[in-house]
Amino acid sequence: MLTGGEKVDRPGLWYAPTVLEGMPAGSTVMTEETFGPILPIVEVDSEEDAIKAANSTRYGLTASVWTKNLAQGERIARRLKAGVVTVNNHSFTGAIPSLPWTGVGESGYGITNSTHAMDLLTRPRAMLIDSSKAARELWWYPYTPALSIIAKSMIELRRGGSGIPSKIRAVTSLIPAMMKRFK
Repeated sequence: MLTGGEKVDRPGLWYAPTVLEGMPAGSTVMTEETFGPILPIVEVDSEEDAIKAANSTRYGLTASVWTKNLAQGERIARRLKAGVVTVNNHSFTGAIPSLPWTGVGESGYGITNSTHAMDLLTRPRAMLIDSSKAARELWWYPYTPALSIIAKSMIELRRGGSGIPSKIRAVTSLIPAMMKRFK
């Protein structure tokens, strides 16, 4: 322990901010969410090892990368498995209500902040009310040669830049096919 660890004199389980070093990979402080002012320091040999160590947890609420090289920081941040990742900051994101706050893995699901939070409170649903009294629908089975002509003619009519002659051909094909389809 580099600093901290003392119980603070107040009711409950309160401890001073604590910095730990040399913690084994499987220790509780490295495998469980502490929700406390605890910072375990882990030494690694390379950038790749740092990313691997950070992503080895089953949790993923937040992560932060600290570096003087912003390009390197962004590159590392993009590879971290966490809901919120910052470079050279850690607590400021909560003050930006337009940023989504979320987690991955066992850090929970859902989103707070931003317009995405409303997605959790809604369930999209499509509803179509067909007031048509037609005996059959244009695009329904059976799929006949007339339906194929209708589809191709409509595509030609919607297509930009195909010219007036092709539009005229499409209409002259479309009308007889429609009459055949609804016969």
